[in-house]
Amino acid sequence: MEIVMFTRGVKLVDFYCSDHGKAISNADLYQDIEKTVLPTLSDESRKLYQKLLLDNPERSRHVTHDIAYIASITDRSERLKLYEESIRGLMVDAVAGLFKQAGVGPDNIDFIVVTSSVGKTMPSAASIIASEFGFASKTVTLNLGDMACSSGLAAVDAGVRFLRSERAPKRCLVVALEAVTNLFNQSEYGVVPNVVFGEGAAAILLSTHREPAKYAIKESVRTIAAHKEAYEVIRFTENEKGPSIRLSRELPQVAAGAIKDNLQQFVPRVVSPWDKLRFLVTKKIPDWQNRLEYWALHPGGTAVLNGLARNLKLAQGNLAFSFRVFDQRSNMSSPSIFYVLREIEMHGPKKRDRVLMMSFGSGFKVNTMLMKRLSSARPERSVVIELKAMNGQLHCHTRQQSSGSETATDNLFQADLATLDPKVIANDVWKRTLGVNQFRICPSVSRDLSSERYRSLVQELRGLLMPKGSLTEL
Repeated sequence: MEIVMFTRGVKLVDFYCSDHGKAISNADLYQDIEKTVLPTLSDESRKLYQKLLLDNPERSRHVTHDIAYIASITDRSERLKLYEESIRGLMVDAVAGLFKQAGVGPDNIDFIVVTSSVGKTMPSAASIIASEFGFASKTVTLNLGDMACSSGLAAVDAGVRFLRSERAPKRCLVVALEAVTNLFNQSEYGVVPNVVFGEGAAAILLSTHREPAKYAIKESVRTIAAHKEAYEVIRFTENEKGPSIRLSRELPQVAAGAIKDNLQQFVPRVVSPWDKLRFLVTKKIPDWQNRLEYWALHPGGTAVLNGLARNLKLAQGNLAFSFRVFDQRSNMSSPSIFYVLREIEMHGPKKRDRVLMMSFGSGFKVNTMLMKRLSSARPERSVVIELKAMNGQLHCHTRQQSSGSETATDNLFQADLATLDPKVIANDVWKRTLGVNQFRICPSVSRDLSSERYRSLVQELRGLLMPKGSLTEL
């Protein structure tokens, strides 16, 4: 375990998440797999594909090439060519987007750190970036790999270490990318990875110059659970059908233990002196969650996020940004955490708000990083839910707000008041919104429900509120 306290004013100036490629829903992916893969699999694997994809047919991911096309390529050398083509497109889009957004170029960069875990190229991915954009020969490059979902923050940490080692102000470009279609495997071992993962790339600009920036990087804690069970839970494997990622059934248990160990090192750095003293005496982690405004946790999957919410004693709404990324993009491994940060930016964090970022992956490694917002961001969108009772029915309407303007009201759903179950109502709202900024409850709801069921409904709905959300009883 190693703890780093950043004292030289390293800042995250800006970042950009690529939308290169095309979105493909679970339903569309199932159609492709039904044509190309299912006929060769056992009944058990076919049923698993059906369950994982069709129970939530609208969940999506981005891919740079059609799955049917990828499935048709069995030659390993052709697959490698396709992989290099994919990562080149992702990286160029991410870096070009960052340069345009931040107003910098190759001449302003001193270090390049690139991380990717699902394929290999020679020259490295960092060399591809250097040659595509014409970086100076003095630019120092570092290519990381094989740390899977934990490596996005590990790459940022490496960039910070580069910058802190220099006497003069410098800038570092960090790129996290994964082209997971390189791992598309047509055997039974490929079922879960083929469903869970998607593609993406993020470019991040770090700096010690005196210049405007989005975040100050305050703390970083990196830990590894160095025992055999933890080592085995995520493995890269290869068979006659190609490479794949194998996920063990023990993964949730190992991840929970590793995250707990990491937080025992991290939490004392974000709590009050009194909490620190109590922790030293009792070794009991204090109630520290309310000290943080935002949570950016790796969107490893719905079950993973639900488990994190339970273990960290957080409401679902606190992790809405991570749930949304998994729903829209699936698990992109290393860059995923920055797509979560993009969702937080759309929410409009205020100056001095703190964001806890956490990623975890093979090894078993856990990385946490604390960042503080240096200026306020303008909210880009919000979800407002209005509930009213009428003619024996609970009417649930949604109002989408974008850049300060409120759009027309949409009818989300209706429910019979006589048989209303607060947990079912909350679950229906969550499935349709994945987080709510504001609830407005009309007086008719408290009038037509028993006091016990009304209190239960309010309690359930509060758990869906995103950070700084509100529930107003009109």
